[in-house]
Amino acid sequence: NFTGSGANQSQDELLTYSDTGNAKTLTRYRIERGKFVKISQGKALSRLCAATPYLSGNRKYLLLGYCGAYGSTSDPILLVRSTIELDESQIVFQQNTERPEINHLSQVGADVLINYFSSKYETNTEIFEPGNDVLFRTHRPIGKIRMGTSVVAVDEGVLIGRPYGDTLGQDGDVLLFEGSEKKLLPSYRGVSSMSLLPGNKPAVLIADGWHQNYGSFAQGRLSQLRKNEADKRYALELLDVLPNEPRITKIVPFSHGNKDYVLASSDKRIYLYSVAEDWKRQQVYELKEEIPFFQFVFLGVQAGKAQVAVLAKALQLLEVPLGNS
Repeated sequence: NFTGSGANQSQDELLTYSDTGNAKTLTRYRIERGKFVKISQGKALSRLCAATPYLSGNRKYLLLGYCGAYGSTSDPILLVRSTIELDESQIVFQQNTERPEINHLSQVGADVLINYFSSKYETNTEIFEPGNDVLFRTHRPIGKIRMGTSVVAVDEGVLIGRPYGDTLGQDGDVLLFEGSEKKLLPSYRGVSSMSLLPGNKPAVLIADGWHQNYGSFAQGRLSQLRKNEADKRYALELLDVLPNEPRITKIVPFSHGNKDYVLASSDKRIYLYSVAEDWKRQQVYELKEEIPFFQFVFLGVQAGKAQVAVLAKALQLLEVPLGNS
């Protein structure tokens, strides 16, 4: 597993996790002249499955989400605050669950938003609030639903998307949790990924084409949910359907110059969308062979090229030209 964050365009960083059987290791890299340069290493407590930068006052930390071994029903999930150098850490949250998986971890303002499996099928979404005397004063439940694995924070609350519904065979959906209320928002089918598209008129990008009969009905749909400020209702707009793709697994919006872009991955490919060009799509990466794991992380822009770390059989740097921006 690996994750990454670009602090700015001149110092983009990547955090990786490796397990050799004898040692579990975290490694920080930065990009220099088109190559990954190792910055520091540290010991991982267990399998890393989520991570995010965390700003507390003027101090920058890493929040690390540790999951259990694959298939484990007894390992706890751990939320750990670590120094950037990976030389000092503190466990701030621990939860035993029969499915120790963290699906989402991010900082929202001063708070931390987390989503994890509390049982085999149920997911919890919670917000940790910082305090003066302890790292987190309290954690506040947002929503507990079946298979709610995609999370986006918006001004009025938290959106949770899921690939499957409450009952066997039911399509998934998108739900807005606003205080004590839960509202169903429009979507086509099950949701496999979500992300916030910022800007003057922010929208929520959703991959809403998943179906349990994926060989016949699933589609790699990219849609957007945009709120009408007059009546506060969300409307769904289809942006693209990837040919011969059953789902979109990850959506990452970013800006360069005055233009917005979106990176999106399927199970085998990575695509770049240019928002200003009516969502023009370009395939920028394709797996050459079948492998069980494939992931990417956007690391920023250097010299007019999007820097994308790709982990397939090996870690590699993909540089994607953005044209005139």
